[in-house]
Amino acid sequence: MTCYVGIDVHKDSLMAWAEGKATSLKNTKTDIRRYLKSLPQGSLIGVETTSDYHFLFAEEAVAAGFTVYALNPVDCARYRLALKGRGKTDKIDAEMIARFVEKEHDSMRPFTLLPKEIRRLRQLLKRRDKVAGLKASLEQTLSSDPKTKKMAAKALRELDRLIAELERDIEQLVKGLDGHEFIDSIPGVGLLNTACALSALGAGEFRSADAFVAFAGLDCRPRESGASVGRRVISRRGDRLMRKLLYLAALSAKGHAAWKPFYTRHLAKGLSKTQAVVALARKIARTIWSVYTHRTPFELERIYSQKMT
Repeated sequence: MTCYVGIDVHKDSLMAWAEGKATSLKNTKTDIRRYLKSLPQGSLIGVETTSDYHFLFAEEAVAAGFTVYALNPVDCARYRLALKGRGKTDKIDAEMIARFVEKEHDSMRPFTLLPKEIRRLRQLLKRRDKVAGLKASLEQTLSSDPKTKKMAAKALRELDRLIAELERDIEQLVKGLDGHEFIDSIPGVGLLNTACALSALGAGEFRSADAFVAFAGLDCRPRESGASVGRRVISRRGDRLMRKLLYLAALSAKGHAAWKPFYTRHLAKGLSKTQAVVALARKIARTIWSVYTHRTPFELERIYSQKMT
C-alpha cells in the first residue's frame, strides 16, 4: 500500500504527516534525512511551496528516490476549505496535504531538481521584483508629502542601486544560458522577460506553446453559468512574475511595428485595450517558446504567416 506524506513548511521547521502520525522536525539536512529514512520506499510526498524554504526537503527527498509534488499554497488553502475543516494548525495542514496528494496525484507534475544556475536565476528575479515593488510602494506612499519624500531620497537611491546590481547579476547569468540569444531577438522582450522565460524553459520541457502559455497563467478558461455563455477569462494559474512581465512587455510592444498589426486587429474584433494587450502577451509567450524550442531567431514573416490568435 502506498504511503502518502504531507509536509507543511516553515522557515526553520517542518510538520510531516504520514500513516496517521504527525512528526515535527527541523528544516535541516540532518533531520530531513533521518525522517526520510523512516518512510517506506515508494512513498508519495506533497510539499507546500513556501518562499524558498521547501527546496531543501524537496531536493533531499528526490535525491533519496521519492516522488515529490510541490503544491501551490492557494490550491492547498482551497482544498482545506473544501474539506470543511473547522480549524487550521500545522498538523491539520500536513494531514490535508497528504490527503490532497492521495486523491489528486495522478493529475500532478512531480517536482524535479533544478540546475544550479536556473535556481539562482529564479532567486534573483524574485528578489529584484520584491525590491522594485517596495520602491514603488514607498514612492507612492510619500508622493503627497514632499518633505518626507526628500528625507527618503537617499533610501530610494540605494534601492535603485540594489535593483541595478541585481539586474547585472541576472544579465550575467542569462548570457551563460543556452538559447538566450534567440529570445533576445524578439522585439519588445527585454532582459527580465528573457531571464524569466529561461528560468522556466531551462528547468523542463514544454511540449507545446500552449503549455508554456498555461505555465504563465495566460491561458483562456470558460466562465459560464446559466444564460451567461461564451465568456472567457485568463486562468491566472501559473507563474505570477512571468505573467506580469509578459503583460508589461506587451504594453510596451503594442506600438512596435512588429506587433502593432496584431494589437490593432484584436481591437477591431471588439476587444478592450486590456484584452488586446493580454492577447499580445499570449502571442509573445508563444513566440518565446517557438524561437527557443526551434533555436531560430525572430522572423516577422513567420509571425504573420501563422494564424493570428
